[in-house]
Amino acid sequence: MKRLPIATGLALACAGAGCSHSSTSPTALQPTIQSVPVTPAAATLRTLHGYVGDTAFRPMGGVRVEVLNGPEAGKEFSSDAKGFFSYVGMFSGATSMRATSEGYLPLTIPVVVGNSVDQAWASFSLSPVTPPVEAAGDYTLTISVDSACSGFPDAARVRSYPAHLTKRSITTKPANTQYDGVVSGGTFAPYLGIFWVGVAGDYLAVTTEGEGPSIVEQIAPKTYISYLGEAGASIPAGSPTMISATFNGTIEYCELKLGIGQYYECSDSLAVARAQCTSANNRLTLTPR
Repeated sequence: MKRLPIATGLALACAGAGCSHSSTSPTALQPTIQSVPVTPAAATLRTLHGYVGDTAFRPMGGVRVEVLNGPEAGKEFSSDAKGFFSYVGMFSGATSMRATSEGYLPLTIPVVVGNSVDQAWASFSLSPVTPPVEAAGDYTLTISVDSACSGFPDAARVRSYPAHLTKRSITTKPANTQYDGVVSGGTFAPYLGIFWVGVAGDYLAVTTEGEGPSIVEQIAPKTYISYLGEAGASIPAGSPTMISATFNGTIEYCELKLGIGQYYECSDSLAVARAQCTSANNRLTLTPR
C-alpha cells in the first residue's frame, strides 16, 4: 500500500533534470567533481515476486513475462488469475523483464532488488492498445452510503467534494494513465484528502486505498467519515458523468473520545460511536465540473 505523507525528492529531481549552478565570479575556481560510475550489484539467487495488472488497477491473468538479460535471460512466466507469478533465480538490479498480452501494449521494466534481503520484485501495469481517455481536470466526487446500513447520521450518508485530477508521470507505467486526485470543500485529517485514478482505454478506476483510507473528513467535532475502497467503470460515450459505480470497500463513521492523533485510527477502544458499511450498494460518482 501507498504511504500517504508525501516527501519531495528535490535532490533526485535536480539530478534527473541536469541542474547546473553558475558562479557570480567568472574567475572563481570551481572544484573538480569526478563522476563515479555506479556498478549494479552482481546477480545473486533471489526470490522474484511478480505482479501484472492493467493501468486501472485490475489484475491480469495469463500474461506472458520474459526475462530479457542476465543469467535468467529467456526464462518465461505466466501470471495467475490474480496477476501474480514467482520464481527463485539469479537476478540483479540490471535485469530487465518484458510483459506482453494480446490487445495491450508491451511493457519493459527493470527488476527491483532488495539491499538487505534476497528478494526481487517486478510489477507491471499494462495499457490497452486503445488510447486512454483524458481525465485531468475539475470534478465533483460524491460517495454515498447504502440506506440499509445503520448507525450513520444523515450528515454522513452522502458527501460531495470538489476534486481536481492532475496527470502523474511514472517511468514504469504507460503515459497518460495515472492521475493524482485532491478533494477540497471540507476539513480533512492530516494527509487524508487525496485519491488516485487509473485509466485503461475507456475504463476509469478510482481508489482511496493507501495505508488505510486516503479520504477522511471531519464532519463535526471529533467526528469523521472515512472511505477505504475503489470504484471503476467504462465511461459512457457522450455521458456528462465520468463514472458512477459501486464503491467496493468500507465506509466508516467514527466519533472519537479524544479527537484525531497524528494518524487517523478508529478502534472500539478509541471511539464513542462507530459504524461501518461494506454494502454493494455504496456508490461513488465522479462528475466533471
